[in-house]
Amino acid sequence: MSDFKRQTAVVFALGASIIAAAIFVLSLDLDDVQSTKVSAEDLRVLGPTVNVALLDFEVTEDPMLFNSRVDTGAKTCSLHADSWSIEDGSEVMEENLGKKIRFRVENRTGESLWLERIIEEVAIVRTSEREEKRYKIPMTLLCEGVERTVLVSLNDRSAMSYAMLLGRNYLNGMFLVDVTGADVEDELLAGGGAQQSRKDAN
Repeated sequence: MSDFKRQTAVVFALGASIIAAAIFVLSLDLDDVQSTKVSAEDLRVLGPTVNVALLDFEVTEDPMLFNSRVDTGAKTCSLHADSWSIEDGSEVMEENLGKKIRFRVENRTGESLWLERIIEEVAIVRTSEREEKRYKIPMTLLCEGVERTVLVSLNDRSAMSYAMLLGRNYLNGMFLVDVTGADVEDELLAGGGAQQSRKDAN
């Protein structure tokens, strides 16, 4: 067999292998998507804002409540933190992965808590004004009877109307968003208090 034919055969075999691998990956992604589907009647409907409880019963028995902006354009939830410290912290954010961060959160009613979490990710977030890096930590949130532990980015939201932003990593598969719905102002937890909601959570 000539060198040209041999090279052609190798290229063809590699191409076939890449196509087969791509089909396999796509089939896995489709299976994952199908596995997260729920029936329409099981989806909760949220308006543009909603009250969310931050749960940390190692610190307090009472959940801390945030009137939050629902943002389907945001991949990750975001929470206002006005100060923090990191054990053996480095100025290079990526070197702090896996370290414990102690941070202060405050809602718009003036309630505040000091919490501790392990830094799981450093994310690059692009805003309308600039690009910045943020720490992501796991938080347990409760909204409309749904309790989920998700990654939340910490940042200074003091200039924004809402101390918490509810992103797709919490909403996905469980909620529909009606942007024409009324803003939530007074109702703290739909469907009853936090303890009852914890019992009903999936």
